[in-house]
Amino acid sequence: MNTKFFKTLLVFVLVGLGSSAQILNNSVVASGQFMGSDSMHKAQGQVALVKMNQGLYLNLAKEFKVTEGPDLFLMLRNSRNSKVGMFIVNPLKQYSGAQMYKVNLTEQDLIKYDQVIVYCKRFSALFGSAALTFNPKAFVGYK
Repeated sequence: MNTKFFKTLLVFVLVGLGSSAQILNNSVVASGQFMGSDSMHKAQGQVALVKMNQGLYLNLAKEFKVTEGPDLFLMLRNSRNSKVGMFIVNPLKQYSGAQMYKVNLTEQDLIKYDQVIVYCKRFSALFGSAALTFNPKAFVGYK
C-alpha cells in the first residue's frame, strides 16, 4: 500500500464520516508539487494548504511558476470522484513567485479534495496540477 494512500485514508478515519474535521492551528494540512499538464502548459513549484489564525490558506512557494495564459484560476479538485467537482479558490494573481490565498471551505469539506490545479476557465484547459498529500499530524486526535 503506498504511503500517500495510507495517510489520506488515515485522515478520513480520524475525521470520521459525518463528524467535523478539526485541524490544529498553525499547521500544514497538505502539500504537493506542481507538474505541467503537457508541453505547452507548464507548472512547477510547491503548494501547501495551511491553517493559520483560524483560517485555511493555500500557499504557493517562491519557486512556483506557470505558463502565462488568460483567465487562470487556482482550484481544488477531487481526481477520484468527479461528482465532488471543483472548488474555485481564486483567480491566479501572478504567474510566478510566492503567493497566499484564503480558502473559504470548512475543514470537513477541505478533505474532499486531493489536488490543487491551475485551470484556464476561458478555454477549459488544465495548465498544471499538484497531488496533495495530507498530513495526519495536523488533525486533532492524531498521535
